[in-house]
Amino acid sequence: MAVLAGGVDRAYPVAHTALLQHIATVGSVVSEAPPGWAPTRPRFLLRNRLIATMTSGTVVVEAGLRSGSLNTARCAELHQRPVGAVPGPVTSVVSAGCHKAVRDGLAVLVSDAAEVVDLVGALGSDAAPDVRDAQRPEDRLGPLESLTFAAVPHRAPAAIEDVAFAAGLTPLEVMSALSRLEIDGFVVQRDGGWKRLATRARGSRHTDAEGCATVEP
Repeated sequence: MAVLAGGVDRAYPVAHTALLQHIATVGSVVSEAPPGWAPTRPRFLLRNRLIATMTSGTVVVEAGLRSGSLNTARCAELHQRPVGAVPGPVTSVVSAGCHKAVRDGLAVLVSDAAEVVDLVGALGSDAAPDVRDAQRPEDRLGPLESLTFAAVPHRAPAAIEDVAFAAGLTPLEVMSALSRLEIDGFVVQRDGGWKRLATRARGSRHTDAEGCATVEP
């Protein structure tokens, strides 16, 4: 559907004449302005209110600080339609309006189609999946094991006292943590010291942040 600022018989810009004819064939071309009326700036702003209200939501892809797209977004908010904005580089003048809309609470940041559907779709059925980075095995370690593991070197084995100093823990705490890390396949005792394993064995036991043990198949 195309919503025009002037009469439906006045293609603007003229280069879009063929496009508007195609839209009229497969969809609709509508306007509040009578046939023959020219598109003017005030009529574009009036046109924007129609676009904002006749849709399920508005997504601003690019907009400068003075942009008709932001006018459409404000109309959508006024008419209780959801508004989204696609972020861009902070140095881009054509994204400055999008960033301002998000900062001012006018729009919700959207970065892909799933988030747009989540914004304008049905509550409870079109929610976008929560995006998370891939979990690493060491993310499941408890606080004591995590501090100890971070202090264990990759190459030359280190004595317990050196690991304890680097981790800011007592040698007794480090000994306890290293025992659990060794069982889980994170570290190995070698040449009188401790070092990390290059790859962790599967089928091992893990202790999460709450101290609960889980076993991978």
